Amino acid sequence: MGIPTYLYWLWLVPTFDGSASDDWPIGPVLVGWSVAVFLAGVGGGRISRLGSRLLPGGVGVSQLSLEGKRQQAEEALKQSEILNRAILAALPDLIVRMHRDGTYLDIKPATSFPTDLPNFRVGENIQNVLPPKPAQQYLTAAATALKTGEIQIFEFPLMVRDQQIWQEARVLPLNPDEVLMIVRDLTQRKQAEEALKEREAMLRAIGDNLPKGYIYQRVYEPGKGFYYAYVSAGIERLLGLKPEAVLTNAQVTRTVGFAEDLAIADRAVQESLKNLSPIELQMRNCTAQGEIQWSSIRSLPRRLADGRTVWDGVEVDITDLKRIEAALRASEEQFRRAFDHAPIGISLVSPTGRFLKVNACYCELLGYSEAELLKLHFQDITDPADREADLEGLRQLLTGEIQSFQMRKRYITKQGAIVPVYLNAALVRDENGQPLYSVGHIQDIRDRLKVDRMKDEFISVVSHELRTPLTSIRGALGILETGVFDHKPEQARHMLHIAINNSNRLVRLVDDILCLERLASGKVDLVMEPCQVDELMQQAIDSVQTLADEAGITLSMTPLMTQLWAAPDAIVQTLTNLLGNAIKFSMMGGTVWLVAEWIESGAAQEDSAQWVRFTVKDQGRGIPTDKLEIVFEQFQQVDVSDSRKKGGTGLGLTICKRIVQQHGGQIWAESRLGEGSEFYFTLPVVRTSNKKP
Repeated sequence: MGIPTYLYWLWLVPTFDGSASDDWPIGPVLVGWSVAVFLAGVGGGRISRLGSRLLPGGVGVSQLSLEGKRQQAEEALKQSEILNRAILAALPDLIVRMHRDGTYLDIKPATSFPTDLPNFRVGENIQNVLPPKPAQQYLTAAATALKTGEIQIFEFPLMVRDQQIWQEARVLPLNPDEVLMIVRDLTQRKQAEEALKEREAMLRAIGDNLPKGYIYQRVYEPGKGFYYAYVSAGIERLLGLKPEAVLTNAQVTRTVGFAEDLAIADRAVQESLKNLSPIELQMRNCTAQGEIQWSSIRSLPRRLADGRTVWDGVEVDITDLKRIEAALRASEEQFRRAFDHAPIGISLVSPTGRFLKVNACYCELLGYSEAELLKLHFQDITDPADREADLEGLRQLLTGEIQSFQMRKRYITKQGAIVPVYLNAALVRDENGQPLYSVGHIQDIRDRLKVDRMKDEFISVVSHELRTPLTSIRGALGILETGVFDHKPEQARHMLHIAINNSNRLVRLVDDILCLERLASGKVDLVMEPCQVDELMQQAIDSVQTLADEAGITLSMTPLMTQLWAAPDAIVQTLTNLLGNAIKFSMMGGTVWLVAEWIESGAAQEDSAQWVRFTVKDQGRGIPTDKLEIVFEQFQQVDVSDSRKKGGTGLGLTICKRIVQQHGGQIWAESRLGEGSEFYFTLPVVRTSNKKP
């Protein structure tokens, strides 16, 4: 009786290397315990001597000589087969025993991928199951394995259930005519590899096609230092460096940087290496043309298991952005300066009326500090009489009924004074059309109102001054026209004298107006030349002597023998105006003095004098203290009725002031009511020697 095969014991050792068979020198076999299980379980008790010797751990063989142990052995074998089948069923791989001609001898289906191919069963030939190409690959691998005794490994795609799967086949010889095929599913791995390749291709395409930038992978390896594992082609467009050069020598990138920027970058890299913190930098590079190019660098670090640190980063050109930022800063600075130093008050006001920002002129006008105004609403400092109109203008701005509005309004200063202003306001909205704030410009119109009053007074004065002499002229000429004085020559001459005097008065008025306008506009250039002071004084006295005689006024002159650098006609006109006013406002029998004297400039000697002071003094009624300044302004008189009684236009002193100022001098008045007035003005002296001429 032969030894039944089911009495063989299987000793399963899960290992990946084995011993060579005594019968078939096939060398180490990477089969593992799954082959042993397959032979023991699927073989169905048909384990051959060759199969047992191929098991990696070896198969111990023992024949039970005692009948008493037979049943124990059979039970042990049964339990072993159950265990082996359970283990085999749990294996995910497809295991097939195949004849060298391609006939399937045994099949253990896979659990990790579909294997329900048409005709896939024991006894069928592989060429009737698989497409021609993979079938031929299997047959070729089987022939090679049987010939060489070495495992054959290959990968191939296969369509199963209308989907492509990837498989890895390992073919190893079992005996001279049979091979064992272990098939493992690679679909997920292949999909992951394809996804990785696609992502790498996408990143490469992005990096190579960045119009102004590149991507990179920088590595720090302990003992080796820093190097680049990958650099996209965009680095050549950005920095003028070839990727191959950077991959060969990482230090090449430092040749285009600035020392101070590189130092900052080095510190950031060391910090990132230590703490795995992201790197964000803006650095300058020098182009081949010598221009400055700005880059933005961002990279994220990660630590690998082998101790290496890898930074995946991108560097892009931000030169245009830097230019825009610089232009924006310049624009903001220009706006800030224009806002802060504008000669008019500017404010930004919220839709509720609260001040958001005010400039210095605004604060100065209202007497508040900026901090104080930012706590207020414009309604708080608006005159109650103007508040409703101001709020209505704001309402129309907010509703979009108007784009801007203007109004004349009054503010109340911190000191409680009323300041009239002209307001011009417009609304600023955001990109969604929502109101942000209104911009208000205010102009102090106190001077304008003053000019308006002066203009009204001027029109009134000029109208009167023109109407009065014209009426007299018309009346005198009308009487002469009637012929009533045809035979009365004395009366006729008197009428002509009235007409002539009033004509002269009109001429003086027009001359004064034209003279003042020319002086104010600068259309007349005063021709300066050396002038003798005493001669100028005498000419002025001669001009008003007749007027003084008619008024019964005595003229007294104290001349000064020196020279001035002046326009002689203008100085004579100034003296004449002052003397004429003194005569008109003096009582009959009084005296008007004209005096010229040196003004010392700090030293006791006259040689150090640089100015001559002229004084015109009268014994008239005097000028109130509050009128001493305004008498030099246009159309200003101590008494409005003086223009009718005395014949003045209110322009003479203004003309004097303009002439003196254009000579670089000063003019002022002093007075005592009931005693008279003194008018002074100074002019520079031309000195030709240390002695007075």
